[in-house]
Amino acid sequence: MPEKVELWPKWTQPGDIISLHRAPTRFGTVSLWAIFTSHGMVLHIHGHFRHSPKSLRLHIPWYVAATAASADGKPLAISKAGLLLPVNTRVVRILWNRTENLQNWSYRAFVKRFEQAWQARYFDHKVLTFGNGLHVWPK
Repeated sequence: MPEKVELWPKWTQPGDIISLHRAPTRFGTVSLWAIFTSHGMVLHIHGHFRHSPKSLRLHIPWYVAATAASADGKPLAISKAGLLLPVNTRVVRILWNRTENLQNWSYRAFVKRFEQAWQARYFDHKVLTFGNGLHVWPK
C-alpha cells in the first residue's frame, strides 16, 4: 500500500512551512520541507533509502489546480493521480490556483458546520429515525 499524507488547507497558507524529519518508510528514512506561497509550493526532499523505490508520487491537494510543476528544474507532467517524480528528486516546484474558498477550513469551523448540518437534518424535523427502526421525538 502506498504511503500517503494529506495536507489540510489551513496548513498550506502563504508563508507556512511544513517539515518532516527522518520519517521512517519501508524504503528508509525521508525528510521533507514544504514552503507555501500564494501561487504554489516548493518541496525539498532528502531521502536515505535502504533500497530505492521504483518512483515517488506526489499527490496534489484536492483544493488546488496545478498549472505547472518541475523536479530539479525539469518540467513534470501533471495528472489527476499527481506528479510522478524521479527517485533522486531533491526540489519540486508546483504552481497552482486555489479552487476552494478556504477561509473557514479550520478544524473548529468544520466541526461547527457539521453540528449545524446534523441539527438541520435530524433535530429540525422533530423525529429521529435510527437504523433499527427506533423513532425518537425530541422535546
